[in-house]
Amino acid sequence: MTMTASTDKSGQASSSAAAESSGRSAASTSAASSSKSDRFVYVNDTSDAPPPSPSPMAKGLSFAPVPQKYDDFALAYLPKAISLQRNINPDDVKLEQALPLYDLDHTLFSQGIFNSLIFIHDYCYVVDSDGKAVYGFGVGWADSTGDNLRMFGASPTGTDYTQLTTSLQHLAGLPQVQTGSYQVRLVMISGICNAIWLKSPTGSADLFYALDQGLYMTKLTKIAPGTLLSGDDFLSSVGTIQQGLYAARQARGGG
Repeated sequence: MTMTASTDKSGQASSSAAAESSGRSAASTSAASSSKSDRFVYVNDTSDAPPPSPSPMAKGLSFAPVPQKYDDFALAYLPKAISLQRNINPDDVKLEQALPLYDLDHTLFSQGIFNSLIFIHDYCYVVDSDGKAVYGFGVGWADSTGDNLRMFGASPTGTDYTQLTTSLQHLAGLPQVQTGSYQVRLVMISGICNAIWLKSPTGSADLFYALDQGLYMTKLTKIAPGTLLSGDDFLSSVGTIQQGLYAARQARGGG
């Protein structure tokens, strides 16, 4: 889905298409004891994590509904965003479908769980101009209540937005993806990698596509940019790296 936005002389943005408002909560999932198909996610009952797409699922890639307040905030920020960028045609600017961001659930580290992902209440927006991804920004919680939102710069950190859109186009053309049903998410793990997460709402195995490598990546892991991995391969590699980092911090007396 694309939201087109036009700017008038007062700098206000108007949306010609907005995503459905989503007030539904995600079911609580225990990373330690949930089933294989959903054990990679841990979200609280009160979270506004994106709900599964409606059934029956279309084949290929789909996108979760975005809460209306995120889209409204992004569209209000858009005129300022494009005014700060060069070589952007303000008459042909679009906000592409927002993608939810996930990170490691650090609250589970004390339980020895290093490969569980959690929705972090942030969405990544890509700005398209003349058919090209020219800018991107994130919208997320400004405080713990979720009542107020904030804008933050490049998200996911270190990821080129053109690479993100071309990677999605590449994935959409893969037979493995075309014959399944997958919801697109982004994973942002500081120092390890950023990746596209293809979450299967039908119970099939999830897939991960690494976009880049971080400071702590090594040649020993299976996470390589441009490689489509199973959930087991991706998260076992992430868990191994994170467990090593956690052990090193503990040895230094850190938390």
